Amino acid sequence: DRMQATRLSELGRRRVAAAPAELRGEGLAVGSLQISVSVGLATFETAFTGRFQTASDLTQLSQRAVQAARNAGSNTLRVYTPAPMAA
Repeated sequence: DRMQATRLSELGRRRVAAAPAELRGEGLAVGSLQISVSVGLATFETAFTGRFQTASDLTQLSQRAVQAARNAGSNTLRVYTPAPMAA
């Protein structure tokens, strides 16, 4: 579900940010590189079944969420949440 996917994505984002990559040359450590990720998340929700029916739809939504994360700056998570359809 959306909440679990968000928690797992946030955990992964934090773990990447907390563990710098060690740079090595000829077997010697020469420094480290701080890495961060921008995560975009979209999940299929039954409330939106009428609008989003294919894997391609879900892929497009996740791409929007990734772009929102990038626009917000590095090391961020954004979840795409469409507005519910009017009854």
